[in-house]
Amino acid sequence: MNKPTYNKSYCFHGWNKLKGNLKQEIYNFGLYFIVYFKWAELIISDYNEVAKMTLAAEHNKQTYVILSVIIPILCTVLNLKVYKDNQEYFNEKNIQQNLVTAII
Repeated sequence: MNKPTYNKSYCFHGWNKLKGNLKQEIYNFGLYFIVYFKWAELIISDYNEVAKMTLAAEHNKQTYVILSVIIPILCTVLNLKVYKDNQEYFNEKNIQQNLVTAII
């Protein structure tokens, strides 16, 4: 009885594809990070300008902090969570496909 074999080139192709997706996701994450914190910097600088003009803006400090720091971080975390869920789904699909291929 022959030992079951698997197609090595298919495995390497899968690994290279995963590496490519990972590079793209790291790039996307970096891009989101830069955009969010550039936005945060603009909001904070805007707050500083307003604060220079009037002391009445002091009570808005919490709003500025929430808009400029917490929301971008939350969006980034949610984006990573969605990416992770997608990866788990596709990895599971690939495993099932590989099992079917191995059985055949």
